Amino acid sequence: MFRTLFITGVVLAAGSSSAALAQPAPDPAAQARAAEDALADQIGRGAEAWVDTCARCHNMRSPTEMSPEDWDMTVNHMRVRANIPGDLAEDIKAFLMMSSTPIEETENPDGN
Repeated sequence: MFRTLFITGVVLAAGSSSAALAQPAPDPAAQARAAEDALADQIGRGAEAWVDTCARCHNMRSPTEMSPEDWDMTVNHMRVRANIPGDLAEDIKAFLMMSSTPIEETENPDGN
């Protein structure tokens, strides 16, 4: 009985792993949407973290006051100085860098 159950389990496991290998490739459009959703989530978390973390000590500035490069340098500096966890700093940086870029540049980076 045990041997029969064991063999059945092995056969089922082997069948399911080969079925997983036979699945079609993911849709590139779906992958792009998932990446956009992940970035939107990160930017949302960054906006909240910017208010919760940075506004404790600083007056809130407009993200457009500095360039994306300046925000990158500033967030890296403040991460060390204020002991901000890396994942939180990356979220804040994503929010500030995206928010500091004019909309025209983010929608059409080629200028066409």
